[in-house]
Amino acid sequence: MPTYSNSRLNQFEDCPRAYKFKYIQRVKVKKVKNVYAFLGNQGHRTLETLHNDLKNGKRNSLDDLLKVFSDLWDGNWTGDIQVPEEYSPKHFRRVGKRCITNYYESHEPFDRDRTVDTELRLYPRVSAESCKYKFRGYVDRLALTPEGRYEIHDYKTSKNLPTRNQLGKERQLALYQLGVQQEYPDADDVELVWHYVRFGKDIRVSYFDKDIDRIQKDLVDVVRRIERAREEDDFPTMRGKGATCNRERISSSNCLLPPAHFRIGLAILTPN
Repeated sequence: MPTYSNSRLNQFEDCPRAYKFKYIQRVKVKKVKNVYAFLGNQGHRTLETLHNDLKNGKRNSLDDLLKVFSDLWDGNWTGDIQVPEEYSPKHFRRVGKRCITNYYESHEPFDRDRTVDTELRLYPRVSAESCKYKFRGYVDRLALTPEGRYEIHDYKTSKNLPTRNQLGKERQLALYQLGVQQEYPDADDVELVWHYVRFGKDIRVSYFDKDIDRIQKDLVDVVRRIERAREEDDFPTMRGKGATCNRERISSSNCLLPPAHFRIGLAILTPN
């Protein structure tokens, strides 16, 4: 029985054929590095340093943290990272420093909660209609407030804020809430926090039991569709009308890469 993830289900919904190539046939493709993912990774590691140090009694100044970011950027940059023609790497470096500044200034003096863990791996057990499946995911930061509320923090460098409709369709953090409640017996009160660091804005969401049940049913429905596709070996291509993917062409195609608007227009600090 495979262990699923929200990103794995998203791949199937986006293109079943690409799902087959990636998760069943495990076709090897050359990974393409892009500046958006790089920006997200260095930003994430910087904020992880901030909160791990706070947990250990050290509070970095904003200048300290910007130096952490700059050192990570300079130390990990490679010449094969793709950058849009209209921008330079320096532009994205400045964007990253602005993101760190926005987050720091919005949350200092960092006394609203205590960090339980960073980069926390969870294995939520999803069940609906007598079907049970194991999922996995990574929480950027799990915190505990003085009131005893658990908070699941997720950092994003997206250049757009989500719409109400997009928030209503979000499954990932609800899945993490389920995992936290299963892992921590006292986690009756859980809040999910998206940090849109380009804007210095936090979006907070809490799911009721009925919401969690609905999302579990949705996840189980997708898994059952995947299992049915495996039984029937039916993985049609959905990436554009008339698209024709095959194993021989996959190594030179973009079928296993995220859609272009995710690769170029969106950077998420934690890869799914």
